[in-house]
Amino acid sequence: MDAAREQGERLAAAMPAVIEQARWDAKLRSARALAAAAGMTHTYLNARLAGDIVFTVRDLGSLGVALGVDPAELLRRAAEIAALEDEHEEIAAHDSEGTIEEEQEAPEFP
Repeated sequence: MDAAREQGERLAAAMPAVIEQARWDAKLRSARALAAAAGMTHTYLNARLAGDIVFTVRDLGSLGVALGVDPAELLRRAAEIAALEDEHEEIAAHDSEGTIEEEQEAPEFP
């Protein structure tokens, strides 16, 4: 997968957590209440919150209004999460560059 596609996938994967946090911040007690405020069915919203279907720009616009958050801010938050996850993946990859045998044989302290 190319870098642009991977970034899109990371943003899409982060968006449900961003929406849920914004829902809590807006003091909406349930996803059903958020769906109603955004003019969606709860089934429609739940499929997206579960990650089964990605949020569309139209969805982010409606949810932004319901949450009192600019849709661009929702994307910014998702990008921040995606960047942190990418950073963690890089650290994990760096930590495991050697084979298991090499790591087991390595001294505890240099």
